[in-house]
Amino acid sequence: MEKSMHNKLSKYTNLKLTSHFENNLTFKAQFYFMEEYYLSKFIPIIKETDQDEFISLFNKSVKSQYYTGYYMIRELLEIEGTNLDEGLTQLEGYLTEEIPHLIKQATGHNFDEAIISEDMQKMILWGITKYEDIRTLLKQTAFDIVCLGAKQALLDERDNKGMEKEENHLKGLIGSIYDYDFIVPQLFLGDPLVSEGVELWPVMWWSSIKEDSKQAGEVIIGKFNTDGESYYQLKIYLKSVVSEREMQYISTMLLTRMMENNIERDKITLSLAVVDDFYTFVQENQSA
Repeated sequence: MEKSMHNKLSKYTNLKLTSHFENNLTFKAQFYFMEEYYLSKFIPIIKETDQDEFISLFNKSVKSQYYTGYYMIRELLEIEGTNLDEGLTQLEGYLTEEIPHLIKQATGHNFDEAIISEDMQKMILWGITKYEDIRTLLKQTAFDIVCLGAKQALLDERDNKGMEKEENHLKGLIGSIYDYDFIVPQLFLGDPLVSEGVELWPVMWWSSIKEDSKQAGEVIIGKFNTDGESYYQLKIYLKSVVSEREMQYISTMLLTRMMENNIERDKITLSLAVVDDFYTFVQENQSA
């Protein structure tokens, strides 16, 4: 890329992200939640004596990875023939799910080199020198944050063009029925099955993550009536690979969402179960 174009894209990316941090309260809240979410995955691993140094490296790496993802989309948009308009108008959850595929396609064989910023590379080298088996988590975090930076660039591009996004007004008790609802950065509520008195929501891994099974959990909501009063059962099933911290957060979030539908807390029975995996049994056709 020509130096003048690189300077142009760098200036634009810096200006937009600085503006978001200074003027956009929603952006700042989402960014710091993301930062805290990924940091919480490392704190149980990092020794207390190393945590101050790690957190300093981590904070720099998060911002540089986010910048890298934003910059990559701006660079992609400069390539002649690139047209992302069709994807920009879709619901935000669907857009978020497609971004990891977009980044992998755009980087091709240079994937690792393209997504790892200089600050992130320093943190990876620091981490693998001091701790065994941390490389995978570091690289997953690096990729995720690049994707989230890319997402913000796409949302900004949609706004720049004055494009109207699709709207989804159909809601269940805990989420949008016709969109992917990200409850934490790596997990979302998928397309639910809804009938009278019952909602069944799959909890799915974000496409940035390589898992043998896409499903990470399941949420079942049942409504029943007793003596003219409506009561609800909120049953949450999550795979054991989901951290205890995430389980607690998800349980509280889903309970809160139900209460926001004017359901009193004492009318909701909440249960959480940890499972090893989910299986689908399909009956084979019987030949005569």
